[in-house]
Amino acid sequence: MIKTSLIIGYGNIGEAIGLMELQVLHPNDIKIIDSNHAVLKISPKQKIYDIIHICYPCVDPIEYIKETQKYLEEFNAPIILIHSTVPPFILEKLFISPDSVVLHCPIRGTHPDIIGGIKKYPLIIGSVFPIEVVELERIRLSYFTAIWNVEVIFVSNSNESALGKLMNTAWYSMQIAFANQIQRICDDFGLDFKNVYNTWMETDEINSKYEYNSEKDRAIAVGTQIPRPIMVAGELGGHCLMPNIKLAESLFANNFTQWIMEMNQYGKELTIAKQVFELNIHELPMEQVISELDDIFKKPTVLKLRNEQNLISMKEMFSKIPNGEQKCKDMYGLTPDELDGMKLTSMQKELWENEEK
Repeated sequence: MIKTSLIIGYGNIGEAIGLMELQVLHPNDIKIIDSNHAVLKISPKQKIYDIIHICYPCVDPIEYIKETQKYLEEFNAPIILIHSTVPPFILEKLFISPDSVVLHCPIRGTHPDIIGGIKKYPLIIGSVFPIEVVELERIRLSYFTAIWNVEVIFVSNSNESALGKLMNTAWYSMQIAFANQIQRICDDFGLDFKNVYNTWMETDEINSKYEYNSEKDRAIAVGTQIPRPIMVAGELGGHCLMPNIKLAESLFANNFTQWIMEMNQYGKELTIAKQVFELNIHELPMEQVISELDDIFKKPTVLKLRNEQNLISMKEMFSKIPNGEQKCKDMYGLTPDELDGMKLTSMQKELWENEEK
């Protein structure tokens, strides 16, 4: 029976795990160390626990293994859960007591509602070292059922759970990057993104080429009209998408991750531009107007958004900035009136070409 717990790394995931354990365990039996190695609560003089959670991020795999090894030499438990997103084939480099079961248990969910994600999605768990099925079932019942009350799927090993987590976030990132690519093409040719992208995605249907767990599932699903996920073009946000892409960079061939990073740079322009133009520029302090516009006006994407949303003219916008007309000429080589009168698609193309030089 699980009675004591040590959580190492008290970010969003560590905090969520602590809150879930507090529903069953006594607060004095949960010890916490934050990611900066500072003790947040009672000093963990106790060295042996029933369970240890590793919750800090893996940025550099070599340093991550060194740090984790250090903790697991100082503290010990019969069950060690590693929740970090890591590349495959690194966790097996840990030297652990043969009396401990080490499981890779990556967390799915959207920050900051990590608990909601843990409750919603099955935990997909892989053992770092070989283990008997009966032992996995014991852990499932004694901890994941008794403490978390969640569904668990055990895969063959931690390499599968590690690569699976990276695949999951890479797939999501790829969908957003693809939307950014289509948005960029639409901007170049003056086409409507929603007609090119959303309309087709919204009217797709499941067909026989999809893979199903059973013929029964296939019979139910085939022919059912179901929309594909509609991604909004923009920056890959959140805590994990871009860090996970960087972790996965060495695993994917054909410049896959580089393409995602390139499209994310374009997505950043879209995101910044949207943020600026969602503000009511007439009600902002002049200092903020100048600061925001100085940051964004060099980005050609802003012109497309201004035109789409029927916002104030470039002439009116630059009139709010001291020496605005000259600033406009310096940035674009055109006056505000000339900018307002030009076809944005051809101007964008020219600006992108200039940026690439």
